[in-house]
Amino acid sequence: MALFTTSGQGNVDFTASADALDEALLKVRLRSITTSATGQCFKVSYFQAVQIEQQVSLHPMVEDAQRSVAFKTALFDAGRCYPGADAYMIALPEIRDAFLNGKQETRSVLATLASAVRRMTPLPGHRSIVLVSPGFFVPPDLQDQGSELIAQAIRANVVIGPIDARGVWTLPTFDVDQNGPAPPTDVVTFKESEGTVVDDELRALADGTGGTANFNNDFDSGVRKAAAEPEYLYVLGFAPQNLKLDGSFHALKVSVSSGEKLAVQARRGYWAPKQVEGADATARREMESAVFSREEAHGLPVEMHTLATAGKLDVLADVDLKLLHYRKADDRSSNNVTIVAAVFDENGNFIAGQEKILELRLRDRTVEGLAQRPPVRVNADFNLKAGLYLVRLVARDAEDQQFTTENATVQIR
Repeated sequence: MALFTTSGQGNVDFTASADALDEALLKVRLRSITTSATGQCFKVSYFQAVQIEQQVSLHPMVEDAQRSVAFKTALFDAGRCYPGADAYMIALPEIRDAFLNGKQETRSVLATLASAVRRMTPLPGHRSIVLVSPGFFVPPDLQDQGSELIAQAIRANVVIGPIDARGVWTLPTFDVDQNGPAPPTDVVTFKESEGTVVDDELRALADGTGGTANFNNDFDSGVRKAAAEPEYLYVLGFAPQNLKLDGSFHALKVSVSSGEKLAVQARRGYWAPKQVEGADATARREMESAVFSREEAHGLPVEMHTLATAGKLDVLADVDLKLLHYRKADDRSSNNVTIVAAVFDENGNFIAGQEKILELRLRDRTVEGLAQRPPVRVNADFNLKAGLYLVRLVARDAEDQQFTTENATVQIR
């Protein structure tokens, strides 16, 4: 198990020590990346700031409250919090700070989850993330990152089970400590929508990865359900045709026509990309995913050998050049083979890695003589402390884009 926080403080990497986790959990504190300039009395949420920016602008005038209920709500809260003061002058800087800081915090949440998924990819067995969060809002310009997070978790077989840290919540508008007049009806309606919209991403993560979301006060049961393996889980593939690169949302619906009363929990949809991923970026992403996986494949004539001595490990990759495919250009036969050797400790933590690129530009007579030549050996060496390690070798060629991936366990004494 491991503990990751969006603040980056108090993290515990994967370990089998229950004491280390217990100690870290007891030190978990609310640490917002940013703070409100006006303190706890008046605060504009990120969702509210985005609504104001979309409906009017981040530089609204007082009269814009007629066109934006989000801005009207900010003025009402500022006026009730600081009676007699200029609510407009109090609300304006808070709106701008909430917009900029909120985007930073949302990016941090998505990045932390993506990092956790990536770290879990090479681990064996059932992989689950218990996400304890009061909810967070993902605006349209960051939805592609949220969509990619779900896709990444699906590819890695990681199930995300969110728990609403608020438990059963009530509208702060009706807090008995609040002074001043009762809020207008449209302000109450906005606050209701604001309180539920932050749960949408938690539900989307659960639906998209096969997890169970918990929105009540039974935290013990919520953790158990979130960490449990789904009773039934299927992975369906879908390739859209004639997809426009406009960043728009496309809904998906999965149904079962067996006639039985079955409930289906599935990904709600996907966000179209805004641009085509380049070949180099695709290759890097595929290599990274393969390195942090445990699956083995043998699409290329590459074999791994390991040699462990005191404090040192040699990872040897033998590449049989005569069995590769080449692209003929002028008088040369070309191909590139990228080889990555990576070392993980017994808890699945990444220790070190090396990348080597075998660039092949062979003349015709060289190709003809490959049948009598032994495989080419590529070497990567690591200095390691005593212990048990997992070695991962990944090889990918540029022409066929095929992979060979192998695992080995070594003991360093």
